[in-house]
Amino acid sequence: MPVTLFFAFTCIAVYLAMMAPGHPLSAPQVADLIAWGGNYRPRTIVDQPWRLLTSIFLHGGLIHLAMNTFALLDLGYVLEQKIGKAMMAVVFLLSGIAGALASVIWHPASVGVGASGAIMGVAGTLLVWLALPALSETVAQHRTAQIRALFIGVALTLGVGAFSEQIDNAAHAGGLVAGLILGILTYGLARARLNGAARYLAPFLLFLAGLLTISLVFRNQALDEYRFRQLLPAIVKHIERYGNVHAFLTALQNEEREAGIANILKRKKVTEQNFMLGINAWKTCILDVNVMARMKVTSDQKALTEKLIAYCGLRQKQYELLRAHALNGAPGSAAADPALARYSTGANLLFASMIPALQHELGLAPPEVKTQKKSEE
Repeated sequence: MPVTLFFAFTCIAVYLAMMAPGHPLSAPQVADLIAWGGNYRPRTIVDQPWRLLTSIFLHGGLIHLAMNTFALLDLGYVLEQKIGKAMMAVVFLLSGIAGALASVIWHPASVGVGASGAIMGVAGTLLVWLALPALSETVAQHRTAQIRALFIGVALTLGVGAFSEQIDNAAHAGGLVAGLILGILTYGLARARLNGAARYLAPFLLFLAGLLTISLVFRNQALDEYRFRQLLPAIVKHIERYGNVHAFLTALQNEEREAGIANILKRKKVTEQNFMLGINAWKTCILDVNVMARMKVTSDQKALTEKLIAYCGLRQKQYELLRAHALNGAPGSAAADPALARYSTGANLLFASMIPALQHELGLAPPEVKTQKKSEE
């Protein structure tokens, strides 16, 4: 089983190389996993899709590596004898990439690593081959042993820490679904008994077709997410300039003082201009965020856009009411206005709840590690 051994030893070699600079063997750091090609959505989706492949060969700890390696050898030994070396490589790589793609779709704030998505693909393909009629009597005689090997591999992959938040179950599911589909396709090709050049071209063409399918899903994710992050800094710039209402009012008072206490018309013009700049800024924010809300982005990003729309709306109402008090003589004191207090408190609470998401989208927040097996953290 040369292909299975190659992938297993590649995982071990990459882990040892990553730990070589003196890091503890049992606990890679998050920064190291990202630097070595971990599957981190803000980088993977925007401009580094190769992380879908490299993350397969990274692992979050010795136990993580050991159990994945054992499961791969156990399942790969059986499957590679059934489908051959070339098809084994196709199943492992496509299932691993599909699992990594499922991971970035479902876990936008995590660093995904591990070969378990690929291993689940191997298990899925093997399951199809065991469920369908055997292609030779020799294989049929060993079916009980093969089912036992499959059960052990799947149990090791899913059973340990199955309910832990650190386990990348999305990658497991994505790899398994890809493996089941590939199992049907490889079984069909085997029954067709291709000869000559077609026999050697089949794995290559299957791999290209799988990559094309994955790339279409990836592209659908990448385009809008890239646009989302391109628009977000402009929103943040408006918030930084006009979100601190106290600072805005202090600056306005200084400008009014410079305009001259006696010159009422000039002061009123300065006040009007400043408030309209603020109000128009919040209106622009709402328009921009509504554009972002129509994009196909992650659930976390959708939640952030909803909060941004509500936040900008509250600030706009706050500025409009402050303007009314300053220019039109709205009844009562601005400081005692319950509507102003409600707008201010609501906006402040919303902004506080948005800070972690904004930091993450702008690349300021450290990610968590989500492995495709038991984590050592």
